[in-house]
Amino acid sequence: MYRLFVFAISLALTLLVSCTAKDTLPHPDPGPITDGRSTSWSKDDRIALWARNEASEFTLSAQPFQIYYRGVNGSEAYFSSTLPQAMAEGRYTYYATYPQPESLDGTKATFTIPSIQDGRVGNGADIMVATPAEASQLGPLENNPDLSLTMQHMLHVLRFYIPEGDNVLGEPVERIVITMPQQVAGRATADITDPDGGMTLAEG
Repeated sequence: MYRLFVFAISLALTLLVSCTAKDTLPHPDPGPITDGRSTSWSKDDRIALWARNEASEFTLSAQPFQIYYRGVNGSEAYFSSTLPQAMAEGRYTYYATYPQPESLDGTKATFTIPSIQDGRVGNGADIMVATPAEASQLGPLENNPDLSLTMQHMLHVLRFYIPEGDNVLGEPVERIVITMPQQVAGRATADITDPDGGMTLAEG
């Protein structure tokens, strides 16, 4: 029997960016910029969810969930999925990532950070791991879920503008080269149970 499940998930407000940045950002004010401007969940975002029961067994593993409803400001969204069977009653510890990982090794999830990006924070250019949360089994849509997750960003995002028509260097700017002191793209791995544990990067 298939049942539809839903729960709420929000972005950590203390972090700079969300999973998808809006395209219509204003030009920043002159001077250093330390905060993100405007970010929100996108209607096609999908996450992966894990559920570990009281016997420490994973009954859900990277189960895909898609957005069912977005809040007014976009920083909170409800996600739903169709499961092959109802979850047994009990308490679970839930874990989640955005986006869905490309591969898994135990609780280690691997993603690809693309070397060519389109200026948005989605499409693999942001990776988030949820703070683990305990809640009862997920139920049908008409039931009010007691599961609420907060995502933590594993990456920093840098975005800058050169105002159109401005001759900032005394001549037209045709190309910009940014050199990083370490690898910033490649295959990134994070532990789904430890959002504070950072990431490792390979094949950069």
